[in-house]
Order: sequence, then C-alpha cells, then structure tokens
Amino acid sequence: MHSINIPSGELNEFDLPPVCVVTGEREGVVFKPVKFSWYPRWIGLLVLFNLLIAIIVASAMTKRVKGTLPFTEEAWSRWKRGARVGE
Repeated sequence: MHSINIPSGELNEFDLPPVCVVTGEREGVVFKPVKFSWYPRWIGLLVLFNLLIAIIVASAMTKRVKGTLPFTEEAWSRWKRGARVGE
C-alpha cells in the first residue's frame, strides 16, 4: 500500500489535485469531508499500569485533523464502509 503525507493545512480542494486518493481516477471526482485522529502507540502500554492514566494521556495526546479529500463515488462508499468496520 502506498503512503501519502499531506500537511494538515492542505487538506482541501484548493491545494489538492482532483485525483481520487483511493483509485487514482481523474473522472467523476468530488471532494468529501474527512476526519482523522490518532495518538502514539506507546500509550497502550500505560493500560498495563493504570487504565485511568492511559485514558487521560490518550485524550491529552490525541491529534485531530479535518479536511476534504478527492474521491470517486465508488471509492467514497468503500472508504465509509472501511471506517465503519474499523470503529
């Protein structure tokens, strides 16, 4: 799988080309709103010591980004299905 790094301030239709991020298609591309959140993986080790501390550190260190990414309608439905399965 390929890796794409996009700065958080450039997740919008003004800075990105109209190319689907899933399929690479250039036809029928629309920009859809997306949200990402993540925290360092080592926070999982804190659960071994204390669950409350792990929750507090995870909430303090969680990073969130919102923006829009280009998708075809088929790729967007696959993306949303994958997001539901991953929750």
